[in-house]
Amino acid sequence: MNSLTQILFWCPVQVTVLALAALAIGAIAGRRRPAAGALVAAAALLAVVGLTATALAPWPAWTISWDRLPWTHAIAANEAKTEGLTSPAATNFPTRELDNEQGYERPIVSQSTTVPSRAEISPDKTWAAISGNWITLAAVLYLVGVGVMMLRIALGLVAVRGYRRHSHPITDRKLGELADVVCAQLGCRAGIELRESTRIGTPATIGWLRPMILLPADWRGWTEGERHAVLAHEVEHVRRRDFASWMAAQIGVALHFYHPLVHWLANRLRLQQELAADAAAARLVGGQRKYVTTLAAMALRRADQPLAWPASAFIPNAKTFVRRIEMLHRSKPLRGDVSRPIVFLSVAAVVLAAVCAAGIRGSIAADEPAAGGNAAPPVVAFNQADPPAKNPLEEQRHALEDRRKIVQDFNNLKQLSLAMHVYHDKNRHFPLAAPLGPDGKTPHSWRVELLPELDQQALYDQYRMDEPWDSENNKKVLAHMPEVFRSPFDDPKSTNSGYYVLVGPGTVFEGPQGIRVRDIVDGTSNTLLIVEAKRNVPWTKPEDIPFDAQKPLPELVGFVKGQFVAAMCDGSVHTFNIEKAKDLLKWLIMRNDGHTIEIQQLFPERRPGDSGTEESRRLLRGALMVHEVNDLKQLALAMHNYHDKNAHFPPAAPLGPDGKTPHSWRVELLPFLDQLALYNQYRMNEPWDSENNRKVLARIPDVFRSPFDDPKSTNSGYYVLVGPGTVFEGPQGVRIADIIDGTSNTLMIVEAKRNIPWTKPEDIPFDPQKPLPELGGFVQGQFRGALADGSVRGYILDKVKDQLKWLIMRNDMNVIDVER
Repeated sequence: MNSLTQILFWCPVQVTVLALAALAIGAIAGRRRPAAGALVAAAALLAVVGLTATALAPWPAWTISWDRLPWTHAIAANEAKTEGLTSPAATNFPTRELDNEQGYERPIVSQSTTVPSRAEISPDKTWAAISGNWITLAAVLYLVGVGVMMLRIALGLVAVRGYRRHSHPITDRKLGELADVVCAQLGCRAGIELRESTRIGTPATIGWLRPMILLPADWRGWTEGERHAVLAHEVEHVRRRDFASWMAAQIGVALHFYHPLVHWLANRLRLQQELAADAAAARLVGGQRKYVTTLAAMALRRADQPLAWPASAFIPNAKTFVRRIEMLHRSKPLRGDVSRPIVFLSVAAVVLAAVCAAGIRGSIAADEPAAGGNAAPPVVAFNQADPPAKNPLEEQRHALEDRRKIVQDFNNLKQLSLAMHVYHDKNRHFPLAAPLGPDGKTPHSWRVELLPELDQQALYDQYRMDEPWDSENNKKVLAHMPEVFRSPFDDPKSTNSGYYVLVGPGTVFEGPQGIRVRDIVDGTSNTLLIVEAKRNVPWTKPEDIPFDAQKPLPELVGFVKGQFVAAMCDGSVHTFNIEKAKDLLKWLIMRNDGHTIEIQQLFPERRPGDSGTEESRRLLRGALMVHEVNDLKQLALAMHNYHDKNAHFPPAAPLGPDGKTPHSWRVELLPFLDQLALYNQYRMNEPWDSENNRKVLARIPDVFRSPFDDPKSTNSGYYVLVGPGTVFEGPQGVRIADIIDGTSNTLMIVEAKRNIPWTKPEDIPFDPQKPLPELGGFVQGQFRGALADGSVRGYILDKVKDQLKWLIMRNDMNVIDVER
């Protein structure tokens, strides 16, 4: 295979693979986010240019031998058929032949140097001559096509320049002020010139270094709302630099003018750019419905003003305007911007697709003829004995799936530990490992006992406590296994439990009476409650992990080699390194052994990715999010433990013994976070920043610091909302009974990035009559919050903004249906 074949055949194959992948990625990313769809289309068209520029590069290459392809045999046969035409006797150039008598070469002249007769020229011979040089002919046609497309781009730029030259500056002060307001609202800092043109019928944005908004001559008849809508749309184009990305995309279209998928990508880019600008404009003018009504009214009054043909490559025409209105009218509300994680994932997916596509090529060097001229070209083929190459897409999919399972594993243990504490609140002790049924002799599992606390009352009622776990009826319950009991690493059809308790002397599940929190002498943060283990024990079977301090330790083998995950009695969840934990495991299991444990040393490295690669940073973000969920769960559990003791949640700023000095709820919760010594050091009758209390400030517990924050920071990462209707309204403390909307529909603690020291009695004020407070800040466009039922959820700000007020208020009586 020669270089022309690589460009003319393999490059289109690469572009096809890339375009199909980009269209799929764009369909997912841009479903309700046209800005993401435009980003994917622009990245794909730039990648098309990159693929063409690197078509002759030797790497990457998932090498395919040219002579293995079926159609090459037909080409070879055709070449053999026309061999007479391409032999030396058929050419028009002097050649040499060997003189048999003299033993030297002498020049001869081909007989075809004369003009062939009409009889010698036939259609068959002409077609044979053309087909014998099809690669050269295709190359010529390709270059002509690229030249025409490049000329079209040049003429389009000239036409756009003509529109600029024949336009006039708009000096209307009121319109200029409106443009400045819109720029400020959208965060556009570019200097924009407003001009008027009689040659266009719809507004347009041109230029990237010196952006300009062209308005049609009838703009003076527009209403104030129409002017606002138009300027918002065009300013958003400038802010997003759509003109520049569209110009770059046109190069990709020019290089592959013959390819329908490339044109489809370009059309998608144009439409998604327009819709992204529409979404941003709709947000400013009062919503999508109002915006569509405004556009429709303008469309009905608009006079047809055809664009110059070359300019249509850079300025949207009337058809695009009408199509925008139709799509906006039929679609659900679109989101105007896109978060950084989605930007990164979308571009990364396109780049990965481009790299995979770039490797689809033949072997240029191997298929070229040898320098000797007559030597047969060596064949480069797949080595069947070699192991298959790793698929980067498949590897990325597996990595994402593993991270999802890790997060689900943590969530399962969190949910089970919270259910344990809810059971304790109702019964004043943790459940037995194998409580007996009404007959006093038939045991069932603690997992069955917890079903009512896991919203599985119907399944609990179906279980017959006076029958063995494997009776005919109870086998039906076994088959309806709640997902919270199955490890996400196990077979989805398995009915084996992934989580167990330790049973024996000194454990939390010792004896027939049930252990209370106060019986955990070593501290709830140092004692194991539930552990993950890989065992073939059905979830309803009353069997767990036996422990005897005088015998060898039980094997806590998790689903990930060298580690196991466990929930502590304080509700926190940690991953333990088996090798590091083996010498201290006995003291972790026992609740009253009197040993102090430096628990942090037992964890595997919490912050992966010292190499600084993008993959490591993504892993780090995932680990930090899990840590943050863990913090919020622990704080929510402490809130409920406080409520159990005091019959109400703590006020946001309770007063000290003097009745006038406030301190933070974070200080108030210290005894419920195994921080009694720190609590006793804090002086309640002194301000939070007194000399003594600053020493407490410096010893911030990790549970109050966001894992995304500086490890040396003493600022809180978690806050409560204070104001009318919140869970922290008033000085008395709110009870669970006062949360009328339901604990699963009301925010209790939220993550936020604020410069507030953790001991300072200051939180986030809320007033339903004023703009909503800003939440989150550590991860753009998101925040996490603990609900009053103890569950933790992640929220996307754009999705939750319309119902955030109802989530904050405990008694608004509104039904919440929020996309998280």
